Amino acid sequence: MDTFIHASDNPGNAPQQPPATVHAPPPRTPPDSVWDKPVEVVVIADVASTGHVAAVNVVTSSRQREIDRAALEAVRQWQFEPTRVDGEAVPVRVRMRVRFARH
Repeated sequence: MDTFIHASDNPGNAPQQPPATVHAPPPRTPPDSVWDKPVEVVVIADVASTGHVAAVNVVTSSRQREIDRAALEAVRQWQFEPTRVDGEAVPVRVRMRVRFARH
């Protein structure tokens, strides 16, 4: 997974770097999902000033409901270092690419 900030997602505080990840459990691949190449879901997450994920939504779907749900469930458990602007912790919106591949 990789975390990034889209320029238009944080118009008020405009952090340049995504917050550091403290806890990021990987998504669980649904056992009955079927695909022949790696699958990616892009989600957008609102991270509270405490670093907890407050809300998460799919931006780019895998077109497989179970995969999208697995990505959402994983990201809801993530924890970040609080983002600071001028020394004060602020909420931030980040995007994550969640990749699924068969092993």
